[in-house]
Amino acid sequence: MAKAKATVAPAVKKKNWYPILAPKELDNAELGQTYVTDPAVAVGRVVHANLKDITGDMRDQNTYVKFKITASEGTSLRTDVMGYYLVPAALKRLARRNTTRIDDSFVVLTKDGQRIRIKPLLITFHKSVHSVATALRQKVRGDIARMVGKGTFLELVQQLTSRSMQSELKKRLSAIYPLKTVEIKIVEFAREGKAEKAGEESAEEAKPGAADETPKKKAKKRTVTEEMQGEMEEEQQSAGEQGAGGAAEPATPPSEPEPAIEDTETFGEEEGA
Repeated sequence: MAKAKATVAPAVKKKNWYPILAPKELDNAELGQTYVTDPAVAVGRVVHANLKDITGDMRDQNTYVKFKITASEGTSLRTDVMGYYLVPAALKRLARRNTTRIDDSFVVLTKDGQRIRIKPLLITFHKSVHSVATALRQKVRGDIARMVGKGTFLELVQQLTSRSMQSELKKRLSAIYPLKTVEIKIVEFAREGKAEKAGEESAEEAKPGAADETPKKKAKKRTVTEEMQGEMEEEQQSAGEQGAGGAAEPATPPSEPEPAIEDTETFGEEEGA
C-alpha cells in the first residue's frame, strides 16, 4: 500500500500597518496607514488626503491634495505631491444668482521647468459683461504664470494650502472688477499644451506694501478736502453776514507807525546830545 505524501503549506507573510507621511515641506504630516506585507509593495500607489487633516483647519475640508508614494524609510512610507483640487460640490455652492462665474484652464512653467496645468475659478459680485470676463481671464493668466515661475511645484502647493496666492490674486483682480471669490480648482502636471507667458508686474505691484499705503493716502486726501470745504463754507457764511448787516467795522484800529518812528528818532537824538 502506497504511503500518502506529506504536503507542506506555503509560508504566509504577516502583514503590518505602515504610516504614510507627507513631504517635510508639509511638516511630515501623517496621511494615513497601509496594511501590507512589505513597505516596498506600496511604492507607486496614489493617496488622496483631505487638507483639513494636514492643516487642522475646518475651512480646508473641501480641498484635497494628491500624493504618490515614492520610497520606504524603515517602517514609514515617503510621498511626493502630485496635485491639488477642490471637490465639485463645493464649487457649485459658490455660484449664486446675478453673479458671473469665470472658468479657465492653461499651462504654466515652474522655476525648475515643470509644466503645470492650473484651472482657476472667479466669481464676481454682480453680473458682468463679456468684455470684463475677458479682461479678468487675461489678467489672471499673466499673474498666475508670473507667480508660478518664481518657485517650484512644491512651493506652489504651499502657497495654495496657505491661501496666500488666492488672496493676492483677488486683491489684484478686484482692480478690474469686484470679485466675490477667487479659487484654484485643479493643479496637476500637464501632459500637453502651450505654456502661458508671464504677465508684466507694474511698479505699484512690485513695491512692497503698496497695497497697504494706498488706502492711507486716499484717506489723507479725503481729510484735507473736507477741511478745505469747511473753511470755504465758513468764509462764505461770514461774507454773507457782512453783506446783510452793512460794512463791518475793523476788528482793530489802523496802526500809526509814523509817530512811533519819530519818537524813536527823537529819543536817539536826545541820547546823542
